[in-house]
Amino acid sequence: MAGMDYPLVVGDVAARAAGGGNQLLIFGLIFVGMWFLLIAPNRRRQKAHQRMLAALRPGDRVLLASGIFGKILRAKESRLSVEIASGVRVEVLRSYVQRQMADDEQAGEGDGDGSEKDAAPDEDGEDGQRQQGGKPVRRRPRSRPAK
Repeated sequence: MAGMDYPLVVGDVAARAAGGGNQLLIFGLIFVGMWFLLIAPNRRRQKAHQRMLAALRPGDRVLLASGIFGKILRAKESRLSVEIASGVRVEVLRSYVQRQMADDEQAGEGDGDGSEKDAAPDEDGEDGQRQQGGKPVRRRPRSRPAK
């Protein structure tokens, strides 16, 4: 019986060895495809972000990773002093700047300094108070009908 198994084993090994080159080629093609679809674009984005971070200067308007808009007041090597509202300054790591805002982008999203001068007056204020002649008027709580 051992003699009969030997030719099958040799044939099986020879067939696997011939298919191994094809498998290696397939894995190579998968790796190349993944490189062009995932890795290369991500590296390009990272490099562009690093260039943007290096080019930040005082006076630039930025969007922080937390979603807060601000204006850079001072720029150190790894830290930025950012004014997020009138008189409110925070110090953040340079890497937490998500993107630099262009002047035309600021018009639609607010200027980030906390002032609402350009906003149209609302009927209701931010805290739910009705505006009347520029002065807030408190709303009365609605009463519930008795059961």
